[in-house]
Amino acid sequence: MVPRIACATALAAATLGVLAPASVGTPSLGDPDFKGTERKGPQANVKILFRVVENGGARKGIVFQARDLQLACNDGSERRITLEPLSIPFESRNQFRREVHSVDDQGTEVFVEVDGRFTSPRRVRGGLLYILDTANPPATTGPPDCSTRGRVFWKAQRVG
Repeated sequence: MVPRIACATALAAATLGVLAPASVGTPSLGDPDFKGTERKGPQANVKILFRVVENGGARKGIVFQARDLQLACNDGSERRITLEPLSIPFESRNQFRREVHSVDDQGTEVFVEVDGRFTSPRRVRGGLLYILDTANPPATTGPPDCSTRGRVFWKAQRVG
């Protein structure tokens, strides 16, 4: 299992638009087994990629990534980000879920929640929530708070 802080650090770095340094705890996406998009709504350009991690033929978890995820910010602007790969364990035979919450040295908080369910061996449906709460002292200007405007519902299917 990937240490929680390593994933949180990578997510915070991706949020702020800088590349996260290579870390022992950051999983590699490699060649994805599944690709998908948002089921419906304004996130039509988001790309969902993940691969299933197996050990001895048994599914242990997935490595998940979302690219071109659109965020709406409290100053009226919008931005697109790519989430760093995230390891997510299976909760049951066909379901996986993970929440990551991190706070950096300046007090900026990032919260990510990803869940999904295999509806067949070739199809998966799930949801993603992303919230960035920047630490701006009163009466100062700084980066805006941004989020996905609620849950992004996605679907994916096996590649090949």
